[in-house]
Amino acid sequence: MADPIATVLSHLTNLVTFRSSLRLLIIAGSIICCWVFIEPKLSPFKLPNELSLTLITVIGFSFGALLSATLFNSLDLVIKFATKKIDLRNKQREIQKEEETRKANEHQKVELFKKSFNDYSLDAKEILLKLKDNDCTIESGTTVGEAHNNALLGLLENKIILPQHRLDKRHTYCTINPLYKDAIIQAFDEKHRKEVDEVFSLESNDLNMLLKKFSNKTYEDNHVFNIVHSIYRNRYNYMPVIKHEFYDEGDFIENCNIQFYVSDPHYPFVCEKLGSEIRGYILGNYNEEVVRKRRG
Repeated sequence: MADPIATVLSHLTNLVTFRSSLRLLIIAGSIICCWVFIEPKLSPFKLPNELSLTLITVIGFSFGALLSATLFNSLDLVIKFATKKIDLRNKQREIQKEEETRKANEHQKVELFKKSFNDYSLDAKEILLKLKDNDCTIESGTTVGEAHNNALLGLLENKIILPQHRLDKRHTYCTINPLYKDAIIQAFDEKHRKEVDEVFSLESNDLNMLLKKFSNKTYEDNHVFNIVHSIYRNRYNYMPVIKHEFYDEGDFIENCNIQFYVSDPHYPFVCEKLGSEIRGYILGNYNEEVVRKRRG
């Protein structure tokens, strides 16, 4: 049979912690100090030994308990403050790490978009160009064709553009994802600037004649310019910067059967090249019969 006293002592030993031992040590030290410093001062009172012993012990115990409680509470506060600071710092590091990871992922996505922009289909570029400056409604369905629908689906799945509101089965109000906004603007600016540079690099007489008509702002907007054969013959060389439309005689303005106009995305770069603001379009007349007569 186990010794009950040994069991009790074992439990007591397990209950005693470092703090408890330190507390007892402080109380013991306090009692000893009281015996050293206070006991001599009680001698003049000629107190009974039992009373003197009890009084010194009580004072020493109380002082030791107060001192240990103050010490441990202060230590707890310091530990709590230090722990809180460490936790806060770790949390800030974790947030910073997550933010760095997020920015790295976003940067990777933007760089991937820049690298693949030239490989986007014409339909995808048209959708992005339409949304570049303003949010608007994008149509889908059988009326716009499969290529347009596939381009729209790809842009939505990759979150290049974001749907804001579904108007009906065929119309969705969309916006460009802010993450790609600057990259899209930059990509289109580089594309349009390059196309303008390519057209201006032709340095042909017919192009110079056409540009002079655009730069001539002395006439009204509805003035009809004479279009020489060389301009008419090379009209496709100016695309996509300068486009054209044909009209039947009398359908638009008298004597006007062709219109040349600078596309909106290219307009600021053409003005930049010429160093001044120009007309957005010119009305023209190309007389094919006169050309045939001259050729004989």
